[in-house]
Amino acid sequence: MAVLARTDSETAAMQGARNLLENCIGLKQGDRVLMVTEDPAFGYFDAAGPKLTMTLAREMGAEVLHLETQRIAGPDAVPAALSAAMEHVDHTIFFNRIGDQMRFRPLPGPGSKTILYAFDIDALGSDFATTPHSLFMEMLDMVQQRLDATSEFHITCPAGTDLRGPSTPMSAPNKNSLDFTLNLFPVTVHRPILCDEMSGKVVLQRWVTGTNTHVYDPEVCRLASPVTAVIKDGRLVDFEGDHETVGRLWRHYEMVEKTLNVDIRKIHSWHAGVNPRTFYAASPSDDPVRWHGVVFASPRDVHFHSGADYAPGEISWHVMDHTTSFDGVPFWKNGKLTLLQEPEFRALLDRHNASPDVFQTRRDIGL
Repeated sequence: MAVLARTDSETAAMQGARNLLENCIGLKQGDRVLMVTEDPAFGYFDAAGPKLTMTLAREMGAEVLHLETQRIAGPDAVPAALSAAMEHVDHTIFFNRIGDQMRFRPLPGPGSKTILYAFDIDALGSDFATTPHSLFMEMLDMVQQRLDATSEFHITCPAGTDLRGPSTPMSAPNKNSLDFTLNLFPVTVHRPILCDEMSGKVVLQRWVTGTNTHVYDPEVCRLASPVTAVIKDGRLVDFEGDHETVGRLWRHYEMVEKTLNVDIRKIHSWHAGVNPRTFYAASPSDDPVRWHGVVFASPRDVHFHSGADYAPGEISWHVMDHTTSFDGVPFWKNGKLTLLQEPEFRALLDRHNASPDVFQTRRDIGL
């Protein structure tokens, strides 16, 4: 049988797929792997990434099962066919937002579960996905150890955000992903830090979005001008800003409250991005929900779980180019994870024979 030549983008994407299969999930010959996809017509995941990954998995000697499912209303609506299939495989990989919806919930079956954040073939072939997964996991573990040894945080941004609170992390249900019940590929964020005693202000710009947890309509509230959220002990006290914009935002919050019966004034937790190679090539304003689904991994972004008393909340807040200090020491500065410049982190590059560019923060996230 003739082997079809691969394009440059397909060849690069195969490197990302191999990184996922070999280094992230540890696929072995004879393993059964379930690939869960969604219709590419939704415009979220493309068709090429899953197809390449399934092809490579078969070349590696795995048995591949493929299940395409529609978007579900929320984490309590996982299709019975999917739950049953997961009981009988060694690995499940989500090219589907169901994985995002379930990232803080337990999933059936004894095998590994992984969600992909490289949504298309170009992202799968970039160093966002091709950088050795073990390098990023070691880096994440080192960042988490540093965070776990701190007592207080202070977050600011050029737009006027100013927040303080104790650096109390959520418990870790999965030692391999630090904060989620699924593995995340590529590595994205540290364990969420609770907001129960956080106070100050957050300046919201451009939009707030859904969190890819429960589906509601509309998922985006666009802000004509910046709005300041006043926070006291992890609760939203008020919005301040242009009267019309503030009114529109409150109506959005009330819609979410009515639709989902949640505590809309609760800010549950936050985390900052740790993956310097995160990028977003499309226009963010065309689909802010999809944009949100990638850029939370960028060191430029600190992301808050708002609108519910659980992670990841129901309404996402993003603060860009933040400076975040712990016990007075900046860990992130102007949207860069400054820890990565320290000798112990730089030594990771040598151990993994990686380019210094891996720790350089990409600025091209659409903003």
